[in-house]
Amino acid sequence: MNKLLLASLFVGMSSSAFAADLPVYSAPAEIPVTPAYDWSGAYLGINGGYSWGDFDTRDVSATNTDPGSFLFPVGTFSGPDLSNSFDGLIGGAQVGYNHQIGNIVLGIEADIQASDQDAEDTRLGSVNGPRNHTEAELDWFSTVRGRVGYAFDNILVYGTGGLAVGRAKVGTKIESIPPVPADSASASKHETLTGFTLGAGTEIGIGNTGWSVKAEYLYVNFASERVNIDIADGLDGKSKIDLDMHIVRAGLNYRF
Repeated sequence: MNKLLLASLFVGMSSSAFAADLPVYSAPAEIPVTPAYDWSGAYLGINGGYSWGDFDTRDVSATNTDPGSFLFPVGTFSGPDLSNSFDGLIGGAQVGYNHQIGNIVLGIEADIQASDQDAEDTRLGSVNGPRNHTEAELDWFSTVRGRVGYAFDNILVYGTGGLAVGRAKVGTKIESIPPVPADSASASKHETLTGFTLGAGTEIGIGNTGWSVKAEYLYVNFASERVNIDIADGLDGKSKIDLDMHIVRAGLNYRF
């Protein structure tokens, strides 16, 4: 019996010593996790870029109801279809709002742009005259667009599209041709243009500062607009104008 008790005591002491030698488990230290970039929120920004496109004038006609006019005989005379290329710098500001769901970013953005673009052309209407000179100047334009994008952390790739509105100054000048005595008349008016825009872009967030930079392309197409101009007493001009343009621009946004 004494031998059995001694053996039990020895085994117990050995087990305690062995357990004391085992490493003690402790939970691994937590590694700080950097939060994913969040695109949600309202933002304001500025932009600048370059635009180019075509200004087309169709269905041109001039009507003279004044027998005393030297420009061309009484009646209606058709003018030529005119197509002009234009380009220039643009600049403006934008405001928008994003809502992020996972990697999907949904948003809406509105912008307004000042424009330095114009086009003009001169053609002979018919053998009886008159000579037609047309010109157009895009004063400003604005877009209201939806945006759908995919976020790779602080890099957002998106498509965009919506409504486009612009304000253009349209002018026409009618000149007589020999043997009619030299004479001319001109007039201009402002027209509001409406159409659509489509495009795509990339925006990159700068750390967690709220600032981001973007680059985008837009195509803008204004629907045909009928223009009637009272050139002088008894002299009216009519035409349809079409304007479409391509835009590349860069911008800076601040999200808050």
